[in-house]
Amino acid sequence: MSSNHKNPFLTDTEKETDPEVLKRREKQIEYGKITERYQEYIEAVPKNERKYWQPRTPKKDQVTPRRIFDGEVQAWKKKLHYWNDKDECTKIIPKGKGAGRKREWKPKDSSPEEEKSAKRQKYPSERNDDRKL
Repeated sequence: MSSNHKNPFLTDTEKETDPEVLKRREKQIEYGKITERYQEYIEAVPKNERKYWQPRTPKKDQVTPRRIFDGEVQAWKKKLHYWNDKDECTKIIPKGKGAGRKREWKPKDSSPEEEKSAKRQKYPSERNDDRKL
């Protein structure tokens, strides 16, 4: 999570104080920090030289719902694998309740007229039905 990003759940004075929540979050973050890719990343890119798109460790003391935090941790771990590839890194977005999901746009193979025709064939209306009751 970048420092410019304002979390709607976090105010200037609000910090997470629940010891169980903090312990769970520390554990999640530690799992990411013990990986080989994280070690490569911190050795290759000093903190003051990191780009906006490179991974940022989620803030464990931010007041945020569990699903949102879990999504941020998951995205951070994925970004650690692509820390030197801007295109791949920027594709990764946090998932969780309220987080947007990026969907890949695919062009349609048929025109709108062809789609309407296909729908009519698939779902014929009852008035055009030749059945006799």
